[in-house]
Amino acid sequence: MSQIDGVLKVFCSEDFAELKKEEINEVNKWICTSNLSDLDYFVGKRRGEVRYFVNSIFNNLVAKHESNLKDDYVYSKLKVIYRIFVNLSARSELFREICLRTLTLIHWSAILQFIDLIPETSYAICSYGKELYKEYLLEKKFSDFIGDLIVICCKTSERHASSSLKAFFWKLLEGCPSFLSESYHSLKKKHFIDLLVIIKELTDINYTTESTHVIIHENNVYFMLALVERWCFDDFKEADDLYFLLILILSLGTVSLHKYGLKDGFFTNKTTLENIKIILTNVLCNEDKTGKVPILSEKFRDLCCKVDEPALLNDLKIGCLKLITNITVDNNENKIYAGICGLLAPVLQCSFNKTTLDNVLGKEWSVICIKTLTENCLENQKILMEIKDKLNNSVLESLKEKTVLV
Repeated sequence: MSQIDGVLKVFCSEDFAELKKEEINEVNKWICTSNLSDLDYFVGKRRGEVRYFVNSIFNNLVAKHESNLKDDYVYSKLKVIYRIFVNLSARSELFREICLRTLTLIHWSAILQFIDLIPETSYAICSYGKELYKEYLLEKKFSDFIGDLIVICCKTSERHASSSLKAFFWKLLEGCPSFLSESYHSLKKKHFIDLLVIIKELTDINYTTESTHVIIHENNVYFMLALVERWCFDDFKEADDLYFLLILILSLGTVSLHKYGLKDGFFTNKTTLENIKIILTNVLCNEDKTGKVPILSEKFRDLCCKVDEPALLNDLKIGCLKLITNITVDNNENKIYAGICGLLAPVLQCSFNKTTLDNVLGKEWSVICIKTLTENCLENQKILMEIKDKLNNSVLESLKEKTVLV
């Protein structure tokens, strides 16, 4: 029997239980070692057999759902055959096109229920990337499917599964301009927050590697900025909790550091700095326990009352300082905007009493932020000196110790 005959025997099998594992493994070996052109030629010539195989493997697996699979001999074979689908998905674009036209969203959702197949399924889904997203976007249950992938990505203990799904979301964030907007309006809130966490983890890669640059499409970044603006403009009436806002600010902070894939001047925006000031001043008002500082936003205060984590407000403050630093560090226009909108005073106030120390990076962000805003910017240096003249001696000495003022 020729190699192609062996492949066709597996693809056209009416009963996978009759196949020998050696036969299945030979097909897998052929798929993993063949030239891509040879694979596409085979898939193109045998479209009918390919569709039959894909339907068979998924239908056989779905039929096993909720069965006792521990000692199921047939299921153990199906798992090996499923790897043929996974490996061919990774290597053949033509195979992926056929699969997207053959499989329904119900098939994909059902296969996620097999926990022991999660690593393989995640790898396959990553291979399909934005094409899978575009194919099923208008399906009624698609948001539930994306929500399930987010949960698996964040909660699974399988490192390879998590990495594959992060890569999948990276492809969507880079290649689908409306992905975040669609997700915000269709996902459950907890799933969207977890998606923001994934964005932060992805863009953190830009801190540690020089060879791989995680790029987020500028429309998706713009939506994040627009969401912050919407909340600030409407006095936080749309905000349900501050953790959401914290993760949003932290995600923007990592995106804004390297700005890969974003046009020059993308963050040059007075409105963004004004919104950060609104958040920062509200944090400072609610941190004040003397009662001397008036509350700016009643809704923000209500959100603070719901906070279970004592450090959240300080984390939000640090997140704002990082974001200010990252969008002004090489941008003199933004430095001037920051001075005009009155950001120096609340940033300086962050140096009073409580620390803004980042324990991971070992940086005092209030110090870094003030120095960034005033470096090579005479306008802000003048504003800082005017503020300095109004401070009492004890505060001045404290700021000198932190090297905020000299």
